[in-house]
Amino acid sequence: MFLADGHFFVDRRYLKEPTISYLLIRYKEIMSEIFDHVHSKERDPELDYEHMFSILAEAHQIYTELERRNLVGRYGKTHKGKTIYLAHSSRLFA
Repeated sequence: MFLADGHFFVDRRYLKEPTISYLLIRYKEIMSEIFDHVHSKERDPELDYEHMFSILAEAHQIYTELERRNLVGRYGKTHKGKTIYLAHSSRLFA
């Protein structure tokens, strides 16, 4: 990151965590762009490599973030350590 061109530090105050909905929308946009790009008849091979590498890296990052959130939702605790007690009765009410 420190040796690569095109990277900048951005203060966290200006960022917000993306929603799952936004992540899914962006992931679908990337997959659509990849499909359109691969099936295009007019392509520059050098641009193809750089562009495809960039958007595939973004797609991978989105996918891993969605999986992380899924696992935290299934097996993790809430941030404040709260627990939920669920109770049920086998007796049916009429």
